[in-house]
Amino acid sequence: MPVQFGSIVIKGFGFTTLNTLLVQMISVAYQAVFVIVGTVGSTYFRNARTYFMAFNLAIALTGAIMIREISAANIWARFAGYWYDLSMWTDFENSCVNALTASALHTPPTSLWS
Repeated sequence: MPVQFGSIVIKGFGFTTLNTLLVQMISVAYQAVFVIVGTVGSTYFRNARTYFMAFNLAIALTGAIMIREISAANIWARFAGYWYDLSMWTDFENSCVNALTASALHTPPTSLWS
Protein backbone atom coordinates (compact mmCIF):
# COMPACT_ATOMS: atom_id res chain seq x y z
CA MET A 1 0.00 0.00 0.00
CA PRO A 2 1.47 3.34 -0.93
CA VAL A 3 2.39 5.62 1.94
CA GLN A 4 -0.12 8.25 0.76
CA PHE A 5 -3.06 5.93 1.43
CA GLY A 6 -1.74 4.52 4.70
CA SER A 7 -3.61 6.98 6.89
CA ILE A 8 -6.89 6.25 5.11
CA VAL A 9 -6.45 2.52 5.60
CA ILE A 10 -5.46 2.90 9.26
CA LYS A 11 -8.39 5.24 9.96
CA GLY A 12 -10.67 2.67 8.31
CA PHE A 13 -9.66 0.16 10.99
CA GLY A 14 -11.36 2.37 13.59
CA PHE A 15 -8.56 4.53 14.97
CA THR A 16 -9.18 8.19 15.78
CA THR A 17 -7.48 10.88 13.72
CA LEU A 18 -4.78 11.51 16.34
CA ASN A 19 -4.13 7.80 16.87
CA THR A 20 -3.98 7.31 13.10
CA LEU A 21 -1.16 9.83 12.86
CA LEU A 22 0.67 8.33 15.83
CA VAL A 23 0.48 4.69 14.81
CA GLN A 24 1.49 5.54 11.27
CA MET A 25 4.96 6.32 12.65
CA ILE A 26 5.14 2.73 13.92
CA SER A 27 4.28 1.53 10.41
CA VAL A 28 7.18 3.45 8.89
CA ALA A 29 9.59 1.97 11.44
CA TYR A 30 8.27 -1.53 10.76
CA GLN A 31 8.67 -0.99 7.02
CA ALA A 32 12.24 0.21 7.57
CA VAL A 33 13.05 -3.00 9.43
CA PHE A 34 11.84 -5.10 6.50
CA VAL A 35 13.80 -2.98 4.01
CA ILE A 36 17.00 -3.20 6.06
CA VAL A 37 16.70 -6.96 6.64
CA GLY A 38 15.95 -7.62 2.98
CA THR A 39 18.72 -5.38 1.70
CA VAL A 40 21.39 -6.56 4.13
CA GLY A 41 20.37 -10.19 3.66
CA SER A 42 20.50 -9.87 -0.13
CA THR A 43 23.92 -8.26 0.14
CA TYR A 44 25.57 -10.77 2.45
CA PHE A 45 24.00 -14.02 1.18
CA ARG A 46 25.08 -14.70 -2.37
CA ASN A 47 22.26 -15.41 -4.86
CA ALA A 48 19.59 -14.99 -2.19
CA ARG A 49 17.77 -11.94 -3.55
CA THR A 50 14.96 -14.05 -5.04
CA TYR A 51 14.49 -15.92 -1.77
CA PHE A 52 14.20 -12.67 0.18
CA MET A 53 11.71 -11.29 -2.34
CA ALA A 54 9.58 -14.45 -2.15
CA PHE A 55 9.74 -14.42 1.65
CA ASN A 56 8.58 -10.78 1.78
CA LEU A 57 5.71 -11.47 -0.61
CA ALA A 58 4.64 -14.40 1.57
CA ILE A 59 4.64 -12.13 4.62
CA ALA A 60 2.64 -9.50 2.70
CA LEU A 61 0.10 -12.14 1.67
CA THR A 62 -0.21 -13.21 5.31
CA GLY A 63 -0.89 -9.59 6.26
CA ALA A 64 -3.55 -9.19 3.59
CA ILE A 65 -5.26 -12.36 4.80
CA MET A 66 -5.12 -11.07 8.39
CA ILE A 67 -6.73 -7.77 7.40
CA ARG A 68 -9.47 -9.57 5.48
CA GLU A 69 -10.29 -12.35 7.93
CA ILE A 70 -9.90 -10.84 11.40
CA SER A 71 -13.05 -9.24 12.79
CA ALA A 72 -13.39 -5.47 12.73
CA ALA A 73 -13.61 -5.34 16.52
CA ASN A 74 -9.99 -6.41 16.87
CA ILE A 75 -8.31 -3.35 15.33
CA TRP A 76 -4.81 -4.03 16.67
CA ALA A 77 -4.65 -7.49 15.09
CA ARG A 78 -5.80 -6.04 11.78
CA PHE A 79 -3.24 -3.29 12.17
CA ALA A 80 -0.53 -5.94 12.66
CA GLY A 81 -1.68 -7.39 9.34
CA TYR A 82 -1.14 -3.96 7.82
CA TRP A 83 2.40 -4.00 9.19
CA TYR A 84 3.00 -7.36 7.51
CA ASP A 85 1.52 -6.00 4.30
CA LEU A 86 4.19 -3.30 4.22
CA SER A 87 6.91 -5.92 3.75
CA MET A 88 6.17 -6.04 0.01
CA TRP A 89 7.89 -2.67 -0.46
CA THR A 90 11.24 -4.33 0.17
CA ASP A 91 10.74 -6.10 -3.16
CA PHE A 92 10.45 -2.71 -4.86
CA GLU A 93 13.95 -1.79 -3.74
CA ASN A 94 15.34 -5.15 -4.85
CA SER A 95 13.62 -4.78 -8.23
CA CYS A 96 15.15 -1.33 -8.65
CA VAL A 97 18.58 -2.77 -7.91
CA ASN A 98 18.02 -5.44 -10.56
CA ALA A 99 16.95 -2.86 -13.14
CA LEU A 100 19.84 -0.51 -12.38
CA THR A 101 22.50 -3.20 -12.49
CA ALA A 102 21.04 -4.60 -15.72
CA SER A 103 21.19 -1.15 -17.31
CA ALA A 104 24.82 -0.82 -16.21
CA LEU A 105 25.62 -3.98 -18.20
CA HIS A 106 26.26 -5.93 -15.03
CA THR A 107 23.51 -8.44 -14.46
CA PRO A 108 23.49 -10.09 -11.04
CA PRO A 109 22.10 -13.60 -10.82
CA THR A 110 18.43 -13.27 -9.91
CA SER A 111 17.08 -16.71 -10.66
CA LEU A 112 16.89 -19.60 -8.24
CA TRP A 113 19.27 -21.67 -10.37
CA SER A 114 22.12 -19.17 -10.66
